[in-house]
Amino acid sequence: MVALTRSVVFATSLLVTSACWSPPETRGVDEALAIYRRGARAGESLEGNRLAAAPEARRATADVSDRPLTVDGAIELAKRNSARLAELSRRVAAADAAVEAAGQRSNPNIRVTNVRLARAIDRGEDPGATPRVRFTPERPGEVAAREAEARAAGRSARAEVRAEELAIEAEVRWYFDDIVLLDVEIAAAERMAEARRKIAAQTREQLETATTTAVDVSLADLHVVDAAAHVAERRSRRALLVEALLDRIGRPPGARLELEGNPSAWPPAPLPSEQALMEMALERSSRVADAAARIDGASARLHREQAQRWPWFRFVEVGYEFERSNTNVPLWTVGAGVELPIFSANGGGIRQAEASKGAAKKQLEAEVERIVRDVRARLREANAAAALVTEYRKIALPALEQASTATDRALESGGIGTLRALTIEERRRHIEIELFRLVRQYRMAVDALRRAVGGPLVASVSSASDGGRRGGQQPVQR
Repeated sequence: MVALTRSVVFATSLLVTSACWSPPETRGVDEALAIYRRGARAGESLEGNRLAAAPEARRATADVSDRPLTVDGAIELAKRNSARLAELSRRVAAADAAVEAAGQRSNPNIRVTNVRLARAIDRGEDPGATPRVRFTPERPGEVAAREAEARAAGRSARAEVRAEELAIEAEVRWYFDDIVLLDVEIAAAERMAEARRKIAAQTREQLETATTTAVDVSLADLHVVDAAAHVAERRSRRALLVEALLDRIGRPPGARLELEGNPSAWPPAPLPSEQALMEMALERSSRVADAAARIDGASARLHREQAQRWPWFRFVEVGYEFERSNTNVPLWTVGAGVELPIFSANGGGIRQAEASKGAAKKQLEAEVERIVRDVRARLREANAAAALVTEYRKIALPALEQASTATDRALESGGIGTLRALTIEERRRHIEIELFRLVRQYRMAVDALRRAVGGPLVASVSSASDGGRRGGQQPVQR
């Protein structure tokens, strides 16, 4: 009997302590250093987003290194190379699995009680036992409500994926737009620098003939240095943009960019109407989708909480007693437990679910208000920038043409000297650069509008990458 008691105590202790195991703890620093070192061994420079978290995406860039990269191809590579997008995609997979898990019912359990071990050991009699099968029936609609909550969480996860994809697309498109704009600005700055170099050379010739002063020569040289600095600054910005773009897509070796569009082409295609932009923004908004999913999830939770107000089975149990009986009647047993909402009718849970649903609805209203305000402001900025460019062109282009014609006639007739003509040419180039600066403001306003809308506007909208492709294609080497 003592041995039996010890065995029972040992078995009970083993079962109690079996849940004390804890999984090993992972240190984030160790994982980060391991990723860094793997990338370093792979020969990566480990700047920006090109870590070892997506090696398969970087391998995929190797097959595009021998042909120019279009904006659409770069967007696709950037998405495949994004560790953040990969993480969000895994979260979507986890949310889908959660929907399946939410639809699973509770497993029944078997209970065996009244096992008389002492009688079996001491007297060799039948120990007897009472096995019971117990299961917990779900409340009406509870499984469907859980699945609805899980599906709402999945929609929220997909909304995050969509938001990240739109952010990547907007970033890559602006890289291409900005590089095209810089190419045009660099060409204009080089023309102005060339004009200033000619002025400086002409001024030196006049200094030799004593028709000017050394101060004028120094001033001309300073203008040359200033123009050269403008060219160098734009070239440096372009190099940084190309580096950042290739870094974003995984830096394929020897990549070339296929730049499209002519920023100097004017007027651009008209922007969509305000109503069309609002509808596109609301349809594409990931926050609107997330708010709608939260409303559905809160509604499902409210249904589950309201069901807790009514009595329902805690468990249902069916058993059989293996015991000697003087009759041949089977000793079946049936039991049930019912939860009675006496002390708590789940009022707190219901109020919390109702508040969550109300907050989700207000979140949707606030998001619609934010989108409307943001799109309207970005559209005003784009229209104002376009009007400014149009007005400036209306004033500047005739003046530039008139100055060029008058200068040519004066040179032919000997009415002005070469230095004066070069000075006029330099001012013409300066006005040209100012015009491109205004065009850049318009392009930036269109890009901000594109981000507010959540993607490309329409196929006809002027953009150096997703519209306005009137200037042909220009393959550019890094």
